This record gives sequence, structure tokens and C-alpha cells, in this order.
Amino acid sequence: MEQILSIISYVGVALVSGLLVWLNSYSKEKGKSYANKEDFVELKEQLSQTTELVESVKSSLSEKSWINQQVWLKKQEAYEEISLHLSHVKKFVNHQISEYESYEYLNHYHPYVQMSSTTNESLQNQWDRDVEEYERRKKYNEENKVYEKLEKHSNDALSQVFDLITVKSIYLDPRVGEVINKLKYSVGEPHEYEDENDYYNRIDKAMELAMDEIFKISKEELSIKI
Repeated sequence: MEQILSIISYVGVALVSGLLVWLNSYSKEKGKSYANKEDFVELKEQLSQTTELVESVKSSLSEKSWINQQVWLKKQEAYEEISLHLSHVKKFVNHQISEYESYEYLNHYHPYVQMSSTTNESLQNQWDRDVEEYERRKKYNEENKVYEKLEKHSNDALSQVFDLITVKSIYLDPRVGEVINKLKYSVGEPHEYEDENDYYNRIDKAMELAMDEIFKISKEELSIKI
């Protein structure tokens, strides 16, 4: 009987010990599970916050990109208008230079004039034809008031450029205004110390320089690489 009780006691202790081990193991697993659950919730919250931040940054960048695109388009329009207006000024300058050079050629540099000390009927006939053509063109220009029209277009164009620079100053490089101011001064009336040749050489160079500088500024402003 005592042996049986001993066996039962031993089995009971074993069962209790096993139960305690199982309970301890179960508690640890539940603890891990709970900890993992808390970590998951925390990670989920962090991911949500990160996603929100990323979307905010993307939205901000997208907005800035749209604004930059609109500014670029405004710049492009402004520089195109400036170039168009300057082309009218250039036409007037070219007309003046062309008329001056034609006159100078016929009166000073024509082969017939250069060889006036000798008789050359062929050169004289050529000179007569060139003079006739020059007079015909001059008469046409005077009758159609070509000079006055080109001059008016040039003055109007310069005035419109200044208006454009004022209205769109927020988009334009300040150097543009400086270039146009110099050009307006250069293509005006001849200076007191200048003869005709000096004057036309000056306005020709001033026109080329102004258009070249505007071209460079616009390329820089519009980030155009050619």
C-alpha cells in the first residue's frame, strides 16, 4: 500500500511539475506574442507617418515643379516678344546702313569712280545702270515712306520692350533692361563728334551686341543648351 501511495505521489509531483513548466512556457510565448503585437502596432503607426510625410513631400515638389514650369513659360513668352520687337529695330538700322552704303559705293568706291581718270565705257555704263537703280529704289522708298514707317516701327518696338520689361520684371533678368537702355541710346541721333561712317558703324555694332546679349541671357534664363 505504501508503495502504491509512493507511486501516486511521484506521478502527482511529475504532473504538477509538468504543468508548471507548460504554464511557464505558455506565459513566455504569450508575452512574446503580446510584445510582437505591440511592435507591429508601433511599426504600423511609424509607416503611416512616413507615408504621410512622403506624400506631403511629393505634393510639395509637384507644386513647386508646376510653379517653376509656369515661370519658365512666362520667361519664354517674354523673351520671344523682346526678340520680335528687336527685329523691328534691326530692320530700321539695317535700312539706314544699306542706304548709306549704297550711296558711298556709288560715289566713292564704284570701279568707275575709282578709275575716273581713265576712259572706260563699260564701267561708265555699269555705273549709269547702278545709279539709275539706286535712284529708282530711293524714289520708291520716298514715295512709300519706307524710312518713316521703319522708324516708327522701331520706336514703337523699343517702347513696347520697355513696357514689357516693366510689366514682367518679376520674370526677367535685370540685365535685359540695361541692354535695352544702351541700345536705345546707341540707335538715336548721331553724336556731335561723329561723321556718318562712324555713326552707322556704331549703330550696326550696337544692334548686333544687344541682340547677342539678349540671346545669351535668354538661353541662361531658360536653361537652354545649344
